[in-house]
Amino acid sequence: MMAVYADENAVANSNRAFHTVTVEQSLPWAGEIPELRDEIAGEKMPAALMTPVLEPRRVQHEQQRAAAAAKAIAIVRVAELQPRIAQLTDRELGELEQAGRLAYGEYTTRAHDLRAKVRARRNALAATTPHARVDDDTAATVEASSTARDHTESAGDPDDTTPEALTAGAEDHDDKPRAKVSGATAEHELDEDLDADRAGDVDEDLGRDDIEG
Repeated sequence: MMAVYADENAVANSNRAFHTVTVEQSLPWAGEIPELRDEIAGEKMPAALMTPVLEPRRVQHEQQRAAAAAKAIAIVRVAELQPRIAQLTDRELGELEQAGRLAYGEYTTRAHDLRAKVRARRNALAATTPHARVDDDTAATVEASSTARDHTESAGDPDDTTPEALTAGAEDHDDKPRAKVSGATAEHELDEDLDADRAGDVDEDLGRDDIEG
């Protein structure tokens, strides 16, 4: 057990073994052995000796557990998307490609085959829709915005056939003759005032002539 925790940096390179103790990964519980071994070492060995060694290993174990959980989720997602790859959108193809990278790695045969299928589906999409494509979510957003705009315009322009609109139109129609009559009356009164002023000027001129005579 102590060979696992040995620090070869304490000796010269010529004396180092450069050997890593590993666990056979074919067993279903093989991934749990390194963490269990660290727990036993922490319990049996002095804390002052093992704490500096075990702390980095605990962080490493947590990262490995998170990676294993992410890989399990990715495998499930690939199993859901791959059977219907012929119907996937471009966004779903990107999700499948990322899940395949987590599930199978970068350079495995299964990862290579999956990337080939994704590439073929993308080429098929490009062939059927040569112009810019709008996904379903964007189309739904555009349709909702158009509906809201039409509703707003309809609410801002009331129907002219409503009783209120007809009454307002009738009042406007009645005001027009009144405006014409008022304008004619004002013009007539102005003419009368001008005639009176002219008559006053004539009378004043006649009075001036009588005085001078």
